[in-house]
Amino acid sequence: MLFDSLGEFASTEKVSSKGKLCLVLVVTRNAKAIGFPLAESDFITDKEGQVKGLGRSAVQAILGDYGITKVLAEEGGRTSRGSMGLMKAYLAFLNANVKPFDLDSVEACWIERVKVYLSAKPFRFNVDNSKTISNAISFLIEQAEQRQSGNPGTTYVGAMYQHLVGAKLSVAMPGIELDHHGYSVSDDSSARNGDFHINDAVMHVTTFPQEALIRKCQRNIEDSKKPILVTSIRGFPVADSLLVNMGIRDRVDIFEITQFLSINVNELSHFKSDNNRNTISSILFTYNDIVEQVETDPSLKIDFQ
Repeated sequence: MLFDSLGEFASTEKVSSKGKLCLVLVVTRNAKAIGFPLAESDFITDKEGQVKGLGRSAVQAILGDYGITKVLAEEGGRTSRGSMGLMKAYLAFLNANVKPFDLDSVEACWIERVKVYLSAKPFRFNVDNSKTISNAISFLIEQAEQRQSGNPGTTYVGAMYQHLVGAKLSVAMPGIELDHHGYSVSDDSSARNGDFHINDAVMHVTTFPQEALIRKCQRNIEDSKKPILVTSIRGFPVADSLLVNMGIRDRVDIFEITQFLSINVNELSHFKSDNNRNTISSILFTYNDIVEQVETDPSLKIDFQ
């Protein structure tokens, strides 16, 4: 029962990133020494605004007790935006659901999640100037497709599509603030009327368009917005046909994702091969940051080689 509640808390608060895992580990360890009931004031530094004891040495000491030598976070999960809110929510959870003798088990549960995080293997992106950028992007997407096919029910491909597009837009338009959402609340699977809103445009990102998504494009047009659809090479003709049947093909732009991304990489690099690495690095760094913030599966990240 306790572990079900802990799992629910972890899911609700998205405790899967390195920073959040560091925080709950340190707070759990400190709770053992402080005792119940747990007061927020006991977990905040004198200057306030900081979670007491949070740092690399404290985190690694806890991991060392379990024989883990890998570094979870170089910055040790230092206090950042949202840390204080998570700390307060976690203390409320512990006070309501946990007894003092349960804290060892709770800590061990977080350690198991740390092990999963540390063992998660990211996707790989390789740049070879003798090949096209679209070829490298296709290889990246193929990795997601293969992983998804071996794990029925997962949505690696859709999540990768959405966050790659979001990262590219953020890099290309640094002055425009975009809202990034976890794939579970993506436009394709929710009541939201688009994945990204940019001035007069609404962008939809999908691996394979369905009629419901085309109806959203229709509503975008009715709201005086310009819908843009980014999809897979297999999804392109499907989207084209659905839009024709809906009578709005001339009102919606469709882009195949590898072309959409590759042309922008070339443009941002001023069509200089030597600049491609820096441009791609910026996009993938942004992509990984988005995954860190909105997803619960760190294996969605991309290792740039």
